[in-house]
Amino acid sequence: MQLLVVSLAMLAAGAWLTASVAHRTRCDSPIRSCRVSLNACVLLWVAVIFSKVLVVQLSGFRGDAATHELNARLVADLIWAGDWKELTSFVGLGNHLYRLLLGVFYAVTSAPPGIIVVLNGVLAFSGLLGLLVTLSQATRCAKIPSWLAVLVCASPSALYWTTTNLKEGVMLWAICGFAQLVLLGCDGVTQSRVQLPVAQMLAGLLIRPHYAMVWLFAASVGVIVRRKAFESVPILLLGVGVAYWALATMVPQTVEMVQKVGAGEGLEQLYEVQRDACLRHDERGLAGGGSTIVYASGGPVPVLSGLAIVFLRPYPTEVQDVESALAGAEVWGLSLILALAWLNCRQRVRLLWTSLGICGVITILLMGFLFSYCYNLGLAARQRLQVYPAILAMIALPVLSRQQPVKAADRDDSQGPEGAFGGARRRPTNVRAPHAVGLAQKRPSRRASASTVTKTPSAGGDSQARPPTKPIPVRRRAIEVDKLAIPDRSETT
Repeated sequence: MQLLVVSLAMLAAGAWLTASVAHRTRCDSPIRSCRVSLNACVLLWVAVIFSKVLVVQLSGFRGDAATHELNARLVADLIWAGDWKELTSFVGLGNHLYRLLLGVFYAVTSAPPGIIVVLNGVLAFSGLLGLLVTLSQATRCAKIPSWLAVLVCASPSALYWTTTNLKEGVMLWAICGFAQLVLLGCDGVTQSRVQLPVAQMLAGLLIRPHYAMVWLFAASVGVIVRRKAFESVPILLLGVGVAYWALATMVPQTVEMVQKVGAGEGLEQLYEVQRDACLRHDERGLAGGGSTIVYASGGPVPVLSGLAIVFLRPYPTEVQDVESALAGAEVWGLSLILALAWLNCRQRVRLLWTSLGICGVITILLMGFLFSYCYNLGLAARQRLQVYPAILAMIALPVLSRQQPVKAADRDDSQGPEGAFGGARRRPTNVRAPHAVGLAQKRPSRRASASTVTKTPSAGGDSQARPPTKPIPVRRRAIEVDKLAIPDRSETT
């Protein structure tokens, strides 16, 4: 019976993802050219989900996923038994909220363990597909290259970490909603699309408030700076207040310590405690040797140590198994693509000053600060997935800027005065300069020039016809004047 339920869920997931791709490619013309690549990504996601479901059904979850599953089943048992007093111990935020919601789902549906793998995978792919659409609409590009669509929608980390019983799938779906907030702010998309990003924002703030607060702050700053949309300030303050309340509820001792000694020193003290605890359980916990992050100087360098974790680690000397080797290959590949994309870009300052660029830079820097105090490479490789939307956006920004922008007639009226990439609108290339247009209107046509005959007085007083002069190539001369940007004064009428 469980196998039948899981099989039906797999078929429904495949149909849903295929329909989502068909809808997106039909409604959004820039990604229409990569429909085949997106359908291939759907097949890849379905194959990974199917393999993960088989593993779960045969051997169960492992690690943190097994802990979530055990607590969720316990919540379902308490709901069936009507023991509401004992159930209150599972009420909370973060892990407690995730397990409570999952337990309610199990109590209502009696679903087998593989269903949560399917649901998390569908949420993750839907978020990445929404991120791709966000990038196409925010940049107003004519098309998206197929390789970029595959890079966004078939991220190896997303395929591996979201197709299990962890919070990564929900958080990736929520974070891509924060990217949608940038589009809603800078391009004035209709307000009917606001409900879903707001729901994603609330989900992120209640499950992992520190990461969600970073994304909310970065997205709001991008909107405020580019559009002078100061009406977004109350939303930002409300989101920061919700995140602070969530953190104070989840980790009150950490928040109190940060308030007393400051964010940097408080997080460093927390890092040292967690590092020592991890070293006691890891005999290979030496610098560069195991999964525990140990710095030779004794402590991390704020932001710089975190950026190294985000873009470079694990180093080749830190690779211990196939999983860490794949994680290292992915992060080094993304870093190389990002560097090449910006080295080949000629308009770096203008692109960085767009709302999308501001959001990406601030997110990466703030995430670098938080990751500076991460004590375990395995945990960092998993939670690094929440920085990937910003990295993918920073890769896409210079790549899509080189694409031919859509014509002015095809643009939405809601694009606003910022143009395609947040800067001044470009003049269409097929429009002549004003002085060239005026010059072309004053000149006679080729046919009129050829038929015009000028008469000059002869010696006997009679008028004598002069042969017609060589016709002037008006269009060619007008184009030459347009290129030189100077008026043509060689002719008089």
